[in-house]
Amino acid sequence: MKNWTPIKSYFLSQTIEEYNKIIWRFIGNQADGLSESVTLPKCNMHFMHSFLAMFHSAILTPEKSHLEATELYAVITKLRKHLINRRDDMFFSDKGNLGLEILPGGQDAKLDLANFHDRALVYLEKWFDFDHSPFKMLAELDLRKDAPTLLMVINAGNPFGID
Repeated sequence: MKNWTPIKSYFLSQTIEEYNKIIWRFIGNQADGLSESVTLPKCNMHFMHSFLAMFHSAILTPEKSHLEATELYAVITKLRKHLINRRDDMFFSDKGNLGLEILPGGQDAKLDLANFHDRALVYLEKWFDFDHSPFKMLAELDLRKDAPTLLMVINAGNPFGID
């Protein structure tokens, strides 16, 4: 976002034929100037920056050189909780929320962004079974918490066919 003005300036100096029409729809309504005033596209950029940073952090954790299987469920559950909290709190980033409060049409944009959170949750829940995941059972065996009981160990083996 620090480079917003030069990026906007570059695209406004081009013609619509020189780059993707999606970019023109995003930035074309600002062709009358390069003011630093709050705009809906800037609020959307702040939201996407915040949103993608949340996913980036969740993705980096499993990609680190050392991760126990007992930790994965907590990583994905934390991401899901963040998405739910942001949706319920109507939080779209600090700067995004401030801008959306003063912009005409900001309330409609908030609903669109809340729907974005909903779609992200549906996607996450499509690919990760929070209720019946073997990782949920393995999370119970995390030795950084309390020592697991014998029943916890037996239950953790059940999804893998270990009795």
